[in-house]
Amino acid sequence: MKKDDLKNGFWIFGNKGNVWSNTAHIFTSPASSTLCGTPMLSTNWAKLNGVKEIGCQKCLKIYNQKTLAEIIIGNL
Repeated sequence: MKKDDLKNGFWIFGNKGNVWSNTAHIFTSPASSTLCGTPMLSTNWAKLNGVKEIGCQKCLKIYNQKTLAEIIIGNL
């Protein structure tokens, strides 16, 4: 999925390893982890490097199955 196709309130996140392996994640705010539960402890290298594709299959599955409200409530 392309990052430009994300609904409002969702963004791309990835550390250097995610950038190199094409496995960028999806996150929403407020959250300290991605949709799949990966902690966001590093710089957002996916954003800094202009990554355009989300490659984390777990994030994509959650994104496609739940509403924004369900995701936010699950992250609180």
